[in-house]
Amino acid sequence: MPERVSPLAVRRITVGKCGGIGIDMIHPSTGDYYPYEGSLDEIAAALHRTGARLGCRAERRTVYWAVYEYCEFARRQAAARGVQE
Repeated sequence: MPERVSPLAVRRITVGKCGGIGIDMIHPSTGDYYPYEGSLDEIAAALHRTGARLGCRAERRTVYWAVYEYCEFARRQAAARGVQE
């Protein structure tokens, strides 16, 4: 069974130059919107804190690697479309 990493759902991932990323998250039950911007480490830490506040018990490193995988997928998708970073 997959581990629940966050109670939030990903709406959009923006991968910028120099490793900066932006992730827009939404809480499916309440509709609350959570935008995150910065480095992968900063976003993972902020998302972990938000998830902990909302009752999620995933470890920070699990959140980090989940965000990393999402960002790498977004980079691959952009490269396949020919979008330059």
